[in-house]
Amino acid sequence: MSKHFLHKRKLSSAEISLIPETFFHLLMARLKVTFLPSKTYIPEGVKNTSAVIRNEPSQDCKTIAAVINGLASRTPWRSTCLVKVIAAHSMLARRDIPHSLHFGVHKNASEKFIAHAWLSVGDKVIIGGENLDNYVEIR
Repeated sequence: MSKHFLHKRKLSSAEISLIPETFFHLLMARLKVTFLPSKTYIPEGVKNTSAVIRNEPSQDCKTIAAVINGLASRTPWRSTCLVKVIAAHSMLARRDIPHSLHFGVHKNASEKFIAHAWLSVGDKVIIGGENLDNYVEIR
C-alpha cells in the first residue's frame, strides 16, 4: 500500500489528518533509536505477548499503518522497520488499541545476523510484515 500513498490516488480525510501526527512520531522514533538505549523506548510487557486476539484490525489501525508505511519512505531520515514499529506503537497506545511488538533475527548468506521488527494487531501484522518467514522471533 505504501507505494500508492501520496501517488495515484486521492487520500482520505482520515489519512490526511494523520500525516502531521505520523511525521512527528516517526521523527521521535528515529531520535529514540539513534540516541537512547533500547530499554527506554521498547516497552516492557508489550513485546511478544502470547495472548493473540483473533479479530480483524480496525479501520483506524489500517489507516495508521498505511500512513506510516507511506510517509516512512518520504522522511529525510532513514525510517527503518524499528522506527516504524516504535511510531506505530506510540500512535496505537495513544488510542488504547491493543497490539504486540515483535523482534526477530535471521542469518544471511555471509553468516551475519539481520534483525527485523514488526507490529501486530490481533493476529494480523500491520507494520513490517514483509519476508517474515525468513526471521525467527526472539522471545
